[in-house]
Amino acid sequence: MERSEGLEHRFSDEDVGEIIRLASRLDDQVTGATDPGLGLADVHRIAGELGISSEAVAKAISSHARGVRRERRRTRLRQAWRRTLQAHGLVFGTSMAGLAGLDLAMGSGFDFVQYPFFIWGTILAWHGGLTWLLGRSR
Repeated sequence: MERSEGLEHRFSDEDVGEIIRLASRLDDQVTGATDPGLGLADVHRIAGELGISSEAVAKAISSHARGVRRERRRTRLRQAWRRTLQAHGLVFGTSMAGLAGLDLAMGSGFDFVQYPFFIWGTILAWHGGLTWLLGRSR
């Protein structure tokens, strides 16, 4: 590391975290090892070496776990919305095909399939828009 006027370069907490993450990835590439992860004791030991209290580490782990659980719930919700949209589209398509066939078979000149098509199609489009927006949210 280059020194200027006898002072060592200082890194912010964010810089240190990013450097350690990058070095960990590069180490895996260089050694060919796969990352088995770290245990709770390892995290506490490393934090202790950095001068971070055990209480702060415990709070950070708890906060991280809540964030992971929240993201998993969001992912499950997005997947559920996609599945229901697919089912909605399938039911819409088969129902409209059936109604169109019935309309043609009756041949009465009253084309009633267009009304449920536009009303239900609007609802399906709304459902698709909400699913798209939900998929974009983070």
